[in-house]
Amino acid sequence: MKSGMLSPAATKPVQTRDPSTETYRGQSVPSATRPTRLIVIFAHRRLEPPPAVSAIRPRLRFALPIVLAPVCALVACAPEATEPEPPDLLVLVVVDQLRADLLEAHADLLDGGLGRMLRRGARFTPTRAGHAVTNSSPGHATLATGSYPSAHGIVDNGLWLRTGDGWRYGPGVLDTTASLVGDPEAPAFSSAQRLVPAIGDWARAADPSAISVSIGQGAHSANAMAAHQGGHSYWFSADHGGYVTSDRYVAALPDWVRTFNDDALRTMMAEGTWRSTVPPGVQDRAVSDDNAWEARGGRAVFPHDFADETPEADRSDPAALPAWFETTPGIDRSALGLARSAVGALQLGTRGPVDVLTINLSSLDEAGHRFGPWSQEQLDALLRLDDELGAFMDFLDRSVGPDAWAMAVSADHGVATPPMQRVADGDSTAVLVSPDSVAAAYERIAAALPADGTVEDRFAIARDHLEAQPWVARVYSVVELGGDGAQGPTNGAPVATSDDPYLEAYRRSFHSDRRVDFPVYDRTRRTAPMDLGIGAVRMTENAMMDYATAIHGSPYDHDVLVPFLLLGPGVLAGARGPAVTVDVAPTLAGLASLPVPPTVDGRDLLGS
Repeated sequence: MKSGMLSPAATKPVQTRDPSTETYRGQSVPSATRPTRLIVIFAHRRLEPPPAVSAIRPRLRFALPIVLAPVCALVACAPEATEPEPPDLLVLVVVDQLRADLLEAHADLLDGGLGRMLRRGARFTPTRAGHAVTNSSPGHATLATGSYPSAHGIVDNGLWLRTGDGWRYGPGVLDTTASLVGDPEAPAFSSAQRLVPAIGDWARAADPSAISVSIGQGAHSANAMAAHQGGHSYWFSADHGGYVTSDRYVAALPDWVRTFNDDALRTMMAEGTWRSTVPPGVQDRAVSDDNAWEARGGRAVFPHDFADETPEADRSDPAALPAWFETTPGIDRSALGLARSAVGALQLGTRGPVDVLTINLSSLDEAGHRFGPWSQEQLDALLRLDDELGAFMDFLDRSVGPDAWAMAVSADHGVATPPMQRVADGDSTAVLVSPDSVAAAYERIAAALPADGTVEDRFAIARDHLEAQPWVARVYSVVELGGDGAQGPTNGAPVATSDDPYLEAYRRSFHSDRRVDFPVYDRTRRTAPMDLGIGAVRMTENAMMDYATAIHGSPYDHDVLVPFLLLGPGVLAGARGPAVTVDVAPTLAGLASLPVPPTVDGRDLLGS
C-alpha cells in the first residue's frame, strides 16, 4: 500500500480484552475506525538506510560500564554517578502558533515527539514571549538569539527600515545584497538584517568547523533563526516548487536539497488531499467542522482537496499545488524530511563539534489562521505534528545516537480565539475590526494634519483619533518607547514606571531604526508610523483585526503564552518554573556548554 501523511489511514488491529475496540490517544474506539498513523512512520524508515556504525561517534560513557564491570565484580565497588557527556547536536524546533493551553488541553493524546518531551523532558511553565508584537519573524529571531526584538532588530515580519534620510518598507529578512540561488531576478532573503548572532553563530564561535542549518516554510522563519556565518538556510517557496536558498549561504543548491525536492517532496505534494485523522472519540475536543466563520468563505470541512479548493483555471499553474500544499500538515512532514537529509548529508552531530539545527514547523499557523486554534483542522495538524516529530526523534536516535542530541521545542507566538467563535459561545465583548474602519480613521487623521506641524503635533492628532476608537486601548509615541535615534531599553536597562503593564513589552519590540506598523496601520500608505510619531498601537484585548479567521500580534496571554519543552542528556523530567522565550537558546546552548554572548537578554535556566 502506498502510504502518505495526507492519504487515508489504514487500520492496524491491536490485541485487547475486547477485540472489537482498542485504546487510541486516550480513547476507546472501534478498531475499524482507528487511523493507523504508524504505517506512515514505518514507510519513512524503510526509505532511510540504517546509519553505518562508524557514523555514530564513539562515546566514552558507553564503554566505561563494560571496562569497569570485571573490576567491580572483584572488589564489589558501586558505580558512581557520572555527568552525561554534552550533546553533539542541538535542535531548536519552533512550532508556529502553538498556544500553551492548546498543548495542555491535548497532552493526553500526544504519544509521539511532543508526548516524548512531555513525559521525559523538562517543561518550563508558564513561558511567555516578553515582547509585545508577537508575530513570526520577531518570535523566531528571539528564540534563536536569546535577545529581544529591540536588540536583534527583527521587530516585525514587515518593517520600516531607516535608510539614510528615508525609510524603506519590506520583509525583515529581505537581503538586497544577495540573490536567490537559481533565480537571480527573485527577491533574496537571509539573516543579514538581524543585528545579533544566533545559537548557530555561538556554536561556530566555539568551533569554526561547527555547522548550522535552518529550515522553515517561509523565508521569514528560516532566516530569522539562521546563523550569520558558515551556515545553511532553506525555506519552502511555492513559486519555485520546493526548498530554496540565497547565495548568502551557498553558491549553488546542494545535491541533497535538489534530490529531496525532486523525489520525496514531489511525492508528498502529489497526494493532493488532506483527510482528518482525529479519532471519532476525541473529535469533541475541537469545535464542529462546519462553522461559518472558518476558511473565509472557502471549504471549511474535511476532506481538503487540491482539486476542490483550487479553481479549475488555476490548477495548471505550476505554483498552485505547492501553494495549496504549504497550507496543509504536509509542510511539516517536508521540513522534517529535509532536516533528515541535512543530518545525513552534512553528518550533523557526528563529526566532533557541536552542530545546530533549527526547524520551523508551520502547519499549526496555517490551520490556525484559516480555521482557528480550536478547529478540527488545528487538532489534526497537532496530532500529525506529534507523530512526525516522534519519527524524527527516532531517526536522530539511530543516526546521531540516543544521548548525542538535545532538543528544545517552543513557539513564536499563540493566536486569538476567533471573535465569531467567542460570540457564538456567548461572549458579547468580542470585536472584529474591519480594515475599512481602520482606513476611515486614517482618512480622518490625514485630513486633520497641519501642513507644517511638528512630529509631536501630528502624534497628538493621530493618538486622539485612534484612541477614540473603541477597539484601541493605547497609542504609544516613539519617545515613550525609547526615543528617536536611540534603541529601546534592553539588557536590564531601567524602565520608567508606568501604570501601563504592557509598556515594557512594547519597548522590547521597539528599535528606533526599525519601525512596526502592526496591527493598526494605514494600508493606503498615505501615512507611515514614523511620519506620525507613532511607536506602536495596542488594541483592546477583546478586539481582533479582520485579516484572517484568527490572528496574533498582541501582548495578551493568548498570544504570549507558549510552551517550552527541553529534552537531552542530563535533563531531568518534570515541570520547572517560569521562563521567557529569550531563555530558550541560552538554556539549550548550556546543555552543550556553548559560551553564550554576555549581551543576551535571556539566561540558562539550568545553569548555576
